Amino acid sequence: MGEVIKSSTFSSGANDKLKWCLQVNPKGLDEQSKDYLSLYLLLVSCPKSEVRAKFKFSILNTKGEETKAMESQRACRFVQGKDWSFKDWGFICWDFLPDEANGLLPDDKLTLFCESR
Repeated sequence: MGEVIKSSTFSSGANDKLKWCLQVNPKGLDEQSKDYLSLYLLLVSCPKSEVRAKFKFSILNTKGEETKAMESQRACRFVQGKDWSFKDWGFICWDFLPDEANGLLPDDKLTLFCESR
C-alpha cells in the first residue's frame, strides 16, 4: 500500500556469499494489513539456485533488548529476488509502536533485528 523501504544489503555470519536485505511496508500490503508494519526478508543474491533458511524478526527496545519477536517454525525456501514474511497480518500493529511504555521508538527511530540460519 504505497511506500516500501529497503535496508542496505547484509550477509549472515555463517555464509557471507548469501546477501539479504529487509523490506518494510510501513502501511502493510493491502487493506487487511493497513494498520500493520509488514516486514520481509529478501534474498538479494546467492551462488545456488535456492537456499533454505529459518529466520527471526524482532524489534530492539531502548535497552537494546529483543522484543516482539516472530520466528519461522520451519526452514523456508528462498530464491534470488524473492522474500518471506509473516503475511497473515503483518509484523506489528502501528498502535503499539508509539506507546512510550514499550520503549520501541527512542528518538522516533525504529530498530529492527533479523536473524537467519
